[in-house]
Amino acid sequence: MPFELSTIGDYSPKDFAIPPEQIRHLLLHKILSKTVYMIINKFLNYYTNYFLVYFDVIPDQQHRPVGKESGKTSYIERLNCTLRQRCSRLVRKTLSFSKKLVNHIGMIAYFIADYNMRLRALLV
Repeated sequence: MPFELSTIGDYSPKDFAIPPEQIRHLLLHKILSKTVYMIINKFLNYYTNYFLVYFDVIPDQQHRPVGKESGKTSYIERLNCTLRQRCSRLVRKTLSFSKKLVNHIGMIAYFIADYNMRLRALLV
């Protein structure tokens, strides 16, 4: 199915054409990623506290409500605390906030990538 693009500046619609082999690759990637996500999501367990909203959102067979004494939620609590300490955009509303959602998501993605690389360097 061809794209309908009007002329933008010095570019014509042909400049934005996607090669057929790349389209096949993108479609295959989309199908595989959805399939893998569905398979993995089927076997995931979600450990939460007893907040009532979780009972409405998470399927019963995957929901495992636990208390703080179990230690099952400590990993995500530690990550949340680390995010708040290192990313001031998540805490402050005046000095260092993102005006655009894309910048905010990009900053979080950059932090997670950097955090994972540093953890991996410690383990090797």
